[in-house]
Amino acid sequence: MIRLLLLLCFVAVSALADDVALVRVGETWRYFPAAAEPSGGGNAWSQIAFDDSKWLLGQAGFSAGLGTEATQLPEMFGVYVSAYFRKPFVLSDPAQIKWLTLRIDYDDGFVAYLNGKEIARRNMPGPAGSFVPFNAPATSAHRVGLVEEIDVRAFAGLLAPGTNVLAIQAHNSSLKDFDFVLVPELRGNFTRGPFLQNATSRSIQIIWKTLAPADTAIEYGTNSTLGLTLSDSTLATNHVATLTNLAPDTAYFYRVRSAANGQIAVSPVETFRTLKASGSLSFVVVGDTGVGSRAQYDIAEVMRKAKPDLVLHAGDVIYPSFTYTYADTRCLSVYGPHMKNVPYFFALGNHDLYSGDGPFLDAFYSPTNNVPLAVHAAERTSPEHYYSFDHGDAHFVVLFAPFLNQYQLKVDDPQHRWLAADLAASKKPWKFITLHHPMATSALHRFDDYNGNGIADRTDVLKSVLPLAAKHGVQMVIAGHDHVYERFNPTNAVYPIVSGGGGVGLYPLAELDATSAQIWIRHNCARVTIEGDRLLLEGLSQTGEVFDTMTIYRTLPPPKTFEAAWHTPVIESHPADDNDGNIYGQRFDFAGAPIPTLPGQFSNLGQAYVNNDRANVYVGIEQAMINPDNNIFLFLESPRVAGVTNLAQVGNGKIDPAGEGADGLDFLVNLSFTNFTPSLGCVLGDEWADVQSRSFVRPGLATSVGQGIFRLDAAISDVPGARFQQFNRSPQLGGVLGEQNANFIEIAIPYAALGNLQPGDTIKLGAVVGGGEFDLSPARQARQLDASFLGASLNGSGTGPVVLGGVSVQLAVDPDPDADGLASEVELRIRTDPNKPDTDADGLPDGWEVTHLLNPLLATADDGAAGDPDHDGFANLSEYLAGTNPRDARSALKVQLQPLGNQKYRLSWPSVPGRKYQVQAASSPFGVFADVASTNFPVRANSAVSIYEEDLSASLSGSRFYRVRLAQE
Repeated sequence: MIRLLLLLCFVAVSALADDVALVRVGETWRYFPAAAEPSGGGNAWSQIAFDDSKWLLGQAGFSAGLGTEATQLPEMFGVYVSAYFRKPFVLSDPAQIKWLTLRIDYDDGFVAYLNGKEIARRNMPGPAGSFVPFNAPATSAHRVGLVEEIDVRAFAGLLAPGTNVLAIQAHNSSLKDFDFVLVPELRGNFTRGPFLQNATSRSIQIIWKTLAPADTAIEYGTNSTLGLTLSDSTLATNHVATLTNLAPDTAYFYRVRSAANGQIAVSPVETFRTLKASGSLSFVVVGDTGVGSRAQYDIAEVMRKAKPDLVLHAGDVIYPSFTYTYADTRCLSVYGPHMKNVPYFFALGNHDLYSGDGPFLDAFYSPTNNVPLAVHAAERTSPEHYYSFDHGDAHFVVLFAPFLNQYQLKVDDPQHRWLAADLAASKKPWKFITLHHPMATSALHRFDDYNGNGIADRTDVLKSVLPLAAKHGVQMVIAGHDHVYERFNPTNAVYPIVSGGGGVGLYPLAELDATSAQIWIRHNCARVTIEGDRLLLEGLSQTGEVFDTMTIYRTLPPPKTFEAAWHTPVIESHPADDNDGNIYGQRFDFAGAPIPTLPGQFSNLGQAYVNNDRANVYVGIEQAMINPDNNIFLFLESPRVAGVTNLAQVGNGKIDPAGEGADGLDFLVNLSFTNFTPSLGCVLGDEWADVQSRSFVRPGLATSVGQGIFRLDAAISDVPGARFQQFNRSPQLGGVLGEQNANFIEIAIPYAALGNLQPGDTIKLGAVVGGGEFDLSPARQARQLDASFLGASLNGSGTGPVVLGGVSVQLAVDPDPDADGLASEVELRIRTDPNKPDTDADGLPDGWEVTHLLNPLLATADDGAAGDPDHDGFANLSEYLAGTNPRDARSALKVQLQPLGNQKYRLSWPSVPGRKYQVQAASSPFGVFADVASTNFPVRANSAVSIYEEDLSASLSGSRFYRVRLAQE
């Protein structure tokens, strides 16, 4: 092995070859389960021209039995002993391929062909070149994981310009052999890499391997002409070149070259970017990956498309054990297309140690720590087991924390002392710790006690890591180990994160941690983006979907007046229907720019939004993070209503949930306001509370604090017309039973409740989070308050005096004063009248006509009220009133009926907010329909779907038919 750090010179090299991976793991093959010989006779199936279009498609590798590979052959056992595989690949210049390697993991035997000619066989009967029938068993067993690198350079002359085919017939040892595996890869010139390691703002290492001992050279420069070369004539198979004196945050081009015995192999030109000395950044976190599954390949592609500056791997890189032979097929070849351009930094996991740490340390070239070698020897660690580096505005620490019976990080041990000194020395505003073992989890490893001390291992890790992390301003401690995605509320302002679903099989929920904010049982990686004082965490699924987000703000921007957006978010009014306090499918749909909040020690209010329309002001909180003994207090000031400067005179000061209630506002006397006089106060934070409840009890509190929207007066009066929704996910497509914290909150308050507030007015908002501690003494009546807040300022925390300053928000001015659905600027462009909702006076608003491709300037034919462009028998005016589409005959006002059990039914129908609807019933579809006798009707819709529930348990037998009609205004 050679580690290069040599002089620079200028040199020219021969033309580059094609990609070094001619056939890479994870690519799509055609395959044929062999219950008979493939068509064509003999080995015709291995020829380039063979028609394999009727063969199955599958992603390599392939396995049966206990294999974890991407494509499973579950029917193989007892049915067929072999399968045939074909992979075409395109090569533009075969002359550039100097060395050729077949890397293959197999169980039990195979014959490989290149363009119809045999190039290798293992454990198969007959001499090389002889025909092997489909039903011939392998002559001996071969254990999976003993990956071979077979030198097939003698067959490089078979390669042709254009399409080539690698074909393999793979055989099990018998029909009764339960396991089968085939994971092939064909490499040109380089058996590994090139890939990047140990990147800094001024240097980087580039690693590759060759089949035969060869010299080492790398060309590089800041453009594709390269120009600089680093070289060494010493022959080696492992090549490690260290480029130094690079410029920070700069794109470089490079290609590697190795020569031996007159053969010169050259890689394609690739690029990398040095790390930043300061500034914005992004990175991806993944853990628990290397099983060769479809999920691993999918997540690898998601990470590449996420375009991070770097990747952090939280350990358990390879399963079941990190071995020399698995290093490529389950890691370096999987991530190779990304690692040649982006540096990866790895932590050791427990599976990475089952074969010792040698294979891991051989494969990767990590930064090192400064702990003396003698200390490492005594601790059975190495300088690469734990380390740190900087990128942009962030400092990263990678710790050694596998199973605690393999190694335990303890307070005041060498790694702990190094960590304390390292964090203390860093001046970066953002700090991250990555390690394998989590300090919080709700999945299967929650109850582990591998060191046998009677304490959960997660607690041991927390006790070792959290105090230092909190002391030195670490924002996140990122782990793997449990095969889920989970993030937690802050503990002492530190956020534990678990991203352990990078490819391996997933774990179920074991016991929900009290501080868990979100847990998803799905394959994942996580992307972190930092811009200045804002951090955004995104959970990315196997398809690249962003399924979860979280924001952290370090500081607030300078005081300013924020602008509300003119928008009407959907705030559902029908009951929860997902058995977890939420409405299936509901989503947080506020518009406009977010208002930042500052997090505290145990909570984070995420981001806030203010929207308004002609009748209401809407306030939304996105991705709040609170614990079961917390709740959110939100306050609103209107310039048209007198407010309060403190809560001393609010309520009766008694715990009386059956009386006045809303006791959360009774015991908040320690909170006062500066430059802020709110008249309304909201008690929020529970997804089971979507209607006013003065006696509501949070699951972690003995005291009822209530939930709802209240006036800050002596009686804590209700606010007429106010509505709110609280839910756990957006979109709400299922949650975690037993979890009640609201992560998304939407409230609507009528202008009339705010002194006839008007668009263009400026309001003020503020919010704080109440903790689990109370001082209920008459003299104090105080609540513990965290340091997290929405507002302009917050002074104080705990049960002592806390002063909150509100943030100013100017409500949006109506962009559509004639309320026809078209903004004035649009009306001027299309020549409708911005002051008339119906320019052509046909009874159809201009905006509705434009939306449905009708001419708002014509009142005749299909464009007028009597028109029927979809020929469904309903005129445009009727379709407008019903909220249906005049150009779609299938669009109609229809009632959907859903049985709820026990003779209860839910009726739903599409509705237009603001319109009134009446449900009617009859005993037959041709009978006389009568209004349903309910005080709910006629009901004015406030969302795109209206719902009514009917209880027929006490009704007489017989059929019942329903319809809905528009009610007369």
